[in-house]
Amino acid sequence: MATSTFFLILFFFSYFFLFSGKKLSLKIKLSKGNDLLKSIHHLEEEVFCGKIPSLPKNVGYKFFSPLLESILIYSKHFGIPLFNFLKEFKHHLRKDLQHEKSVFKELRDGIFQSIFLASVSFCFWWWSHYFLDIPTSYSKNFKIALFLEGMGIFAYLGFFHIFKRKLIQSFDPFFSSYYLFWGVSLIGLPVVEVLGISQIMDKRSSDKDLGFLQRRMEGLVTSWKEKGFPVKEGVEEVICQLWDLYETRFQVFRRNLKIVNFLIMALFYLPAFFILLLDFIGIFLIELKSGPV
Repeated sequence: MATSTFFLILFFFSYFFLFSGKKLSLKIKLSKGNDLLKSIHHLEEEVFCGKIPSLPKNVGYKFFSPLLESILIYSKHFGIPLFNFLKEFKHHLRKDLQHEKSVFKELRDGIFQSIFLASVSFCFWWWSHYFLDIPTSYSKNFKIALFLEGMGIFAYLGFFHIFKRKLIQSFDPFFSSYYLFWGVSLIGLPVVEVLGISQIMDKRSSDKDLGFLQRRMEGLVTSWKEKGFPVKEGVEEVICQLWDLYETRFQVFRRNLKIVNFLIMALFYLPAFFILLLDFIGIFLIELKSGPV
């Protein structure tokens, strides 16, 4: 019994350590985003007081940190108006942080569900053997159940990363380029230099909706380049539409995770529980047969 208990404790420790690492990485990301938000408040105070804004510490939050640093550098050299930009930038940073918190919540809920279901299965296995004084052993059924529990962990993490990369992270290059173009286009630089800095004409995506927004943005840039047509309002509208699309994809991300959670429960955790139950019943029947008549 002692060996089996140690083995199960080791399993749950590895289980907890694996998920804690993922939670810690998301917490660090949220902390960096909050630090950047505090830096923006300080920058707004400097701009309001007529001071030259200082570069914030390199907190490294997604595309927001390098984007803000680029805008501040161009502001010092070319006098880009910062107050309105910082206000808009702060608004969208808060929105992004809200989404990151929701991502963290989804991961946390998945962790809780996985640990709870695994605990129910193995606690039942351990309690039934201990209560009925049945000797424990690493039977074939036990190993299969343990394998299924472990596969459930990696399946959840795998789908979490796949959905996040395809549905959420693919937006980062477009946000970065669009915001940079929006900021530097206000400075008065030559068109070619603005396009080179923002690289807005180089963005490509196999996603139909992202491609549509990119073509619309390219149309605005072409009108600005060839006819001098003002694009500020049009670019801001495309950025708003990009956020709307991001919100839609985020809801798809959450819905897909809920479906995956259900499938993992049905395909991994529930069969593992019944396999452990079958293992217990088999041992119990053997004990009954071998007992006194």
